[in-house]
Amino acid sequence: MALLKSIIVCICLTLVIVAPFISDYIGQNIVSTNVGINFSMVTSLENVIFNSFNKYYSQNVGILLILSALTGFATSSNKLYRGAWFIGVILLVVTSTLFPWETIQKLVPILGVIQFPFRYITYAGIFLALVAGDAIGEAVEKKQVNNAKRLSIFIAIAVVAVVYPLSALQNHHWWNNSSLDQITLKAAGTVPGTQSGYKLSNSNYYELFSHGVVYGGEDYYPSQARGNNYADFNLAVEVPKTRSIVDGITYADGKVIKATRISGANRLTYKLKNVKGKTINLPFLVYKNTYLEVGGKPANYQVSKRGTIEFKATSNQVVATVGYKATILMKIGMLVTLISWLAIIASSVLKLRRAS
Repeated sequence: MALLKSIIVCICLTLVIVAPFISDYIGQNIVSTNVGINFSMVTSLENVIFNSFNKYYSQNVGILLILSALTGFATSSNKLYRGAWFIGVILLVVTSTLFPWETIQKLVPILGVIQFPFRYITYAGIFLALVAGDAIGEAVEKKQVNNAKRLSIFIAIAVVAVVYPLSALQNHHWWNNSSLDQITLKAAGTVPGTQSGYKLSNSNYYELFSHGVVYGGEDYYPSQARGNNYADFNLAVEVPKTRSIVDGITYADGKVIKATRISGANRLTYKLKNVKGKTINLPFLVYKNTYLEVGGKPANYQVSKRGTIEFKATSNQVVATVGYKATILMKIGMLVTLISWLAIIASSVLKLRRAS
């Protein structure tokens, strides 16, 4: 019964994510990421440990949680936290080269869907945070610890957990680096994309929407739009129809035309001129529940050969808005998830009040 309750609660808490996966992804001919571990991104356990003590955000868990991993078995107050410590440490090992990923992938290829083993660090952090919280709680709740010592412990933790990581910003001197003022990467011989680091400001904000990203920009395209199985952006866009979508090219009767594009919440608006009677092909991918409005009114469309919206223009100047409408199942999922989280919070508060 406890297991059944846990399954039901888990589904309710995550239905906001599960619902659109069921309604809009399964059976919709969408190409996901390639299955396969990227071995070049797997680091050694030594790096995972020592990088946790430095001030960079990378494949590590940070100073507090790595201390928890190194001392957790001795500091855990009971079997529950020792179990959490064990799982956390195992997951840290799984993210490193110490784990035989190449052999595992050959035996169970589907496990390659994770792509980057460092993603398991998220789960390692959850379990190690439980262990760290237990150790800190035990230290604070000891009877011989007075309020002054409790305050000192709190300040020390705050400095390590909050102030120390912020030093990473100072190390890069990003505010004086003029090369970071540019968002778009336009190096010769490469596809325009987004730099790995940049400064966002009012003057360059909209540049974010004017090009594709360097990696993964074509992941989860409809199969009709992608036309290949490349995971690398620079290879995927060698397919003309995929490249035309990435570059935001609009066609009228098969010829490239200029379109003014305005970004909105879950929608894009295109302004077109001199297009009466022409077949318009917008660079907007068609998924389930994609809609089209022309002149502010709902309009019918077809799916073009490149998997995008196509329609017939009935006037010389056209303002076409395309976007996505959430499914009923997604709305139900959002409501159920919200109610579930509020119920858990309320239940926890009531239990604490009764206990006190």
